[in-house]
Amino acid sequence: MKILQLCKKVPYPLKDGESVAIYTLSKGLANSGCEISLLAFNTSKHYVELGDVLPNQLSHYSTINAISLDTRISYWSAFMNLWNTDKSYNIERFVSDAFTLKLKELLTMTDYDIIQLETLYMAPYINIIRKHSRAKVIMRSHNIESEIWFNLASKTRSPLKSWYFNLCGSRLDQYEKQVYADYDLLLPITAMDSAKYRNNGFKGKKYIVPIGLEVEKYITTNQKNHDKIRMGYIGSLDWKPNIEGLDWFLNDWEKISLIFPNLEFHLAGRNPGDRYQTSIPNFIMHGEVESAIKFIDSLDILLVPLFSGSGMRVKILEGMLLSKVVISTPKGFEGIDISHNENALCYESLEDLIQCLENCYNTHDFKENLGKNARNYIINKFDYNRIAHRLQETYKSILE
Repeated sequence: MKILQLCKKVPYPLKDGESVAIYTLSKGLANSGCEISLLAFNTSKHYVELGDVLPNQLSHYSTINAISLDTRISYWSAFMNLWNTDKSYNIERFVSDAFTLKLKELLTMTDYDIIQLETLYMAPYINIIRKHSRAKVIMRSHNIESEIWFNLASKTRSPLKSWYFNLCGSRLDQYEKQVYADYDLLLPITAMDSAKYRNNGFKGKKYIVPIGLEVEKYITTNQKNHDKIRMGYIGSLDWKPNIEGLDWFLNDWEKISLIFPNLEFHLAGRNPGDRYQTSIPNFIMHGEVESAIKFIDSLDILLVPLFSGSGMRVKILEGMLLSKVVISTPKGFEGIDISHNENALCYESLEDLIQCLENCYNTHDFKENLGKNARNYIINKFDYNRIAHRLQETYKSILE
């Protein structure tokens, strides 16, 4: 089976959830015997130097083509988009003549069975695919893009920002509904997202494909060479849902720190700017780290304060697989059917969060048992080879 994967960025390095999700599924499909090729944008924000020797994490691809794209936001273009068109500026930023030409070339040269679009931002190329290929068009939805913007609009205190976020959400929602009928198969990442698509009017074929992990690579070192309890978070520090959740948490960090004086909070992630340069007690800013896995493994507790967005949080999966105590919100645990107080901890308010931390402090062997249960759960449910093999069987059924 020949598969061409279209991505809005090169899935490397594996420092964010989207890259991990693309990498593990593509590698799992390759392990199942598929011949998988990559056509991706090499964006200004996530630029990757691809020389003659490719990174080992990309070696499962039979071919790789990366098209340069400047995705920096042009405020003038965004402003003109408001008045001159009803199209989504978020989508328009990924429309490229160079990408179109390369896609036509690849479709002419190779008879693909499957074209797998990673995220809604690749949907503008469906017409090109239909014109030049008989391949089935698969949309892999990492999240419902419009929902992120609607959530942000409901939480901002600025009327102007709320109006603009709602506009972005409305245009994305309108565009997505327009292309529903163009998919041969939709791959939501969670059952909740699948239900939302159904409620939004999607009537085509769907198959839920969660994010998988290379479970054998996640071996905790059980680092205990520190006196304090280390709680931390890692993620893209320029993504609005992450900023929103961290701001909520850090606003009460001094209060939490007084209750738990032996607790440290460690923050890591790319593009932090100067937002988190602070002298708050027991707060340590790491910035971008070389290895997310090593950073998570250095923690006792992984905190994911998330209140908006959709899809699935890879860092939660990784934290649980590394036998860490993971504390997050119902939004953070979407797509991960955890059991509170058994394999993870869930909170909705500051009082809930404090109770979770008290359980970690005061209950004998609580953290260790929670971590062991968390690892076993992820191994049983989120092994990437099992997930990819099931998807390959689904692909075979739609090709018959």
